[in-house]
Amino acid sequence: MIWKIEQKKKEKGSTMFLSSILGTTILLIAGASLAITTSEQQYTKTQTKKVVSRYVAEAGLAKALKKINATMNNSVLDFSLIESQLHETELVDESFEAKINGVDVVLGDNYAKTKILTSSDVNTGGKDISGTADGSVRWIFLNTKGFYPNKNDAHKTTTTFSVIYEAGHAASHVFDYSYFVNNWGWFYGNNIVSQGNVRSNGPFDMGSYRPQIWGKPRFEKSEGFDLINYIDDNMDGKQNNQDGGIFSWDTITGTPSSTGHPKDLYAGLRGKNTNPEVPLLPMPNLNRLELYEKMAKDNNSYIKIGNNIICDGIWGDNESKQHLYLEGTIDNPVEISGTVVVRGDVIIRGYYTGQGSIYSGRNIYLPQRVISKNGVSSKQPSTNSEASRENWQERNKDADLLGLFAKEHIVMTDFTNSTWQNKVKPWMAHSANASKEDSGLDKIPNTGDQGENDGKFTVELDANGQPIPETGEDIDGDGKYDGTATVSEFNLASSTFTSNHTAWGGNIPSGVTKYSDITYWDDTNNKPAVGSTTTVTVKQGNKTTTTTYDNSLNFPEVHAVLYTNHFLGGYIKNDSYNYQDDTSKMQSNTKDIVFFGAVICRNESIIYECDMLYFYHDDRISANGGKRFNLMLPRTWKPMTIIAFDIE
Repeated sequence: MIWKIEQKKKEKGSTMFLSSILGTTILLIAGASLAITTSEQQYTKTQTKKVVSRYVAEAGLAKALKKINATMNNSVLDFSLIESQLHETELVDESFEAKINGVDVVLGDNYAKTKILTSSDVNTGGKDISGTADGSVRWIFLNTKGFYPNKNDAHKTTTTFSVIYEAGHAASHVFDYSYFVNNWGWFYGNNIVSQGNVRSNGPFDMGSYRPQIWGKPRFEKSEGFDLINYIDDNMDGKQNNQDGGIFSWDTITGTPSSTGHPKDLYAGLRGKNTNPEVPLLPMPNLNRLELYEKMAKDNNSYIKIGNNIICDGIWGDNESKQHLYLEGTIDNPVEISGTVVVRGDVIIRGYYTGQGSIYSGRNIYLPQRVISKNGVSSKQPSTNSEASRENWQERNKDADLLGLFAKEHIVMTDFTNSTWQNKVKPWMAHSANASKEDSGLDKIPNTGDQGENDGKFTVELDANGQPIPETGEDIDGDGKYDGTATVSEFNLASSTFTSNHTAWGGNIPSGVTKYSDITYWDDTNNKPAVGSTTTVTVKQGNKTTTTTYDNSLNFPEVHAVLYTNHFLGGYIKNDSYNYQDDTSKMQSNTKDIVFFGAVICRNESIIYECDMLYFYHDDRISANGGKRFNLMLPRTWKPMTIIAFDIE
């Protein structure tokens, strides 16, 4: 008993002591927990502020990039305008609002400033970041800050993005194709042959026909004659020349002929439902031609016929006449050197020589054949191998090469002819060939995307409320709404061509009183001539038979790269007439029609009658290679690339 009592007392004292220790421990733990909780709360708060400030900075970066892109779109590929508008320029300095639970809440402040770097600012690794030669670029330093809760708060949190972007332009890759249409590509004929890849951004439609597609591998770029970076279209990991063919961002209808290439006819059949999807391939716009005019001046470009200089590089800058007519014979061809700009309409027919480009501020007319005097040795390399193609380019480096690039339309043969009108007009109005700028966000008609056919011309606006070229539904980059194109847009800008020529320069032949007068070709003497009909007379015994036929629509060949961001259209044919000796009846014999170069357009309305219709791709313009041959292809801004990036 005594022991037990004493034990209890000792236990009681021990319990009190332990309780004291436990209480102290609890207090210490509680204090520590409170400190930890407070620290964690502070950490969480700090991290939250960092996250929000970073989010605000990212929003500022997006705003700044949008303004940079708008500046580039407005600068018509001119580096000097970029420098004047983006050097030491504050692009963003404003509060940033976000919608939270349907309510606009100010999350912080944005700030962004740009600077155009020079070689004294950074090591460029040999890149030209200050010149204007082909291949020059600009490095844009973008410093973007996000402040939370705002830039004036004494305890603000700041996130800074420091990024160097490279801006540059290059020839568009639409020229890697023998036939490219931005909207509806259509090969309606078993007698159509493409010696080169074909592509559309909209649907590519062969209907129930079986055209021949002879594709060839594409390359990302070229340096001189050297094709670089083989593109593996069929994703089989091989560089075996079984790539290329037919491409569409949208759907492909029909099947090409089994006689085409590559062996796997579907190697190039890559539309929206393939993996990977074929991306949209943007077309250049020629709304403003300042860049090309600068090139014309810098390179002392010209057009001459014989010893007579017709144009000193720019037609319409110091001449009272805006439009130009060019006609060449095999003895006196139209000679071109470098990039030439004509601010109005261009009419060209006959023979040419030299290497260069003609940019038209309006329409280009091809009333008859356009033929190189000193052409290539063969229209295609012997094989699709890289070596064969490079050797072909080198062999033909001095052969004639012409680019015809129109701001508006390219018109073939006699558009004033009633048969021509009746053939072409329905296809221009065809629903699949839609041309109005109400095609939605993807800029491609008949895809049913947001904004298509809503009756609104949807574009982004700059700070002054003006449309930003090439944004939204502005396909041709002029900042103005274009409705459905009609054949009336093919009319000459000045009717003085058929009267006193007061608005026209060049070598217009005498005797021209109507447009059809320049659609005639003298087959006997192999030269362009004035007239529109051919008379065939046959005498058999005492019987003489004379027949006159209209050859104003005959169009056997074009040796040129053709480009327009609007319609390329015409009713073209190639036939001849002769007599059978036993019956004295006139017979019609169809022949081939050949395009050698490339046919690139937004919409196409080519109606043809011939034996075979060929589209040959001039391999000298593959992978931006045209510049090697004094040919300045239409340019596009390349997507800006990040050279350096830092965040703090």
